[in-house]
Amino acid sequence: MNGLSADMDALQEVADRHQHHTHGKILLIGDVARACGGGYKGTKIGKKGDMNIFSFHSMKLMTTLGEGGMITTDDPDIAKKMREIRMWGHGVDEWGGNYKMTKIQAAVGIVQLQRLDEMIDARRVRALQRTELLQDVPELTIPTEPPAYKHTYYLYTCVLPEAWAGEKRDRYMTLLMEDYGVGSGVLNRPTYQDRPFLKKHLNGQSCPRSEQLGGRLFCPSLHPLMTEEDNEYIAAAMTECIERIKTG
Repeated sequence: MNGLSADMDALQEVADRHQHHTHGKILLIGDVARACGGGYKGTKIGKKGDMNIFSFHSMKLMTTLGEGGMITTDDPDIAKKMREIRMWGHGVDEWGGNYKMTKIQAAVGIVQLQRLDEMIDARRVRALQRTELLQDVPELTIPTEPPAYKHTYYLYTCVLPEAWAGEKRDRYMTLLMEDYGVGSGVLNRPTYQDRPFLKKHLNGQSCPRSEQLGGRLFCPSLHPLMTEEDNEYIAAAMTECIERIKTG
């Protein structure tokens, strides 16, 4: 999430342990929209599992002129099916669509891909510097990077104490913006909390732990072209706002 791989080996073990009584093997599909270029146990994110789905939207780590994506797989049957359904279902007996990028988008994507490691490395420098600056603030849970993982830090996700969930977290973010000019976002709380269309189809179902965590997390601005001084200012503002909320 937000640049760090899930534990794909553990998920694969669960998938292998549970076979569907009719359809057999359970596919492990990764959502890699925010982690393109990251690493997992000696591989690039996107290698593990049956297939992985990438996004090249303009807000992602690399882009193909605003929209586009990629699927990776080592399964020849899945690869064949994906190639066929991306063009109106040509060659398969099922519905498809028009999911092809233009050649210009693909050309831009090739250039972006060549620069991806460079862009991620610059982002990591700022993220790791920020971690050093914030590591002694007890009210903040900051991102970690397990051994053998490579975090892309698409977002620098922080979590505030449980007692700060909701209103207090929102006040903290408002203070950051209004008094220090530091933007932040909640990325993401459970989707059904923001999408009425989804909520009305859930029949009152909820994910309490996800909702509670969604009330505590926030993502302060991070960009690979930030200066060291910009980053120090943001970390100082975050720390000062903690103290102001505690004493206010």
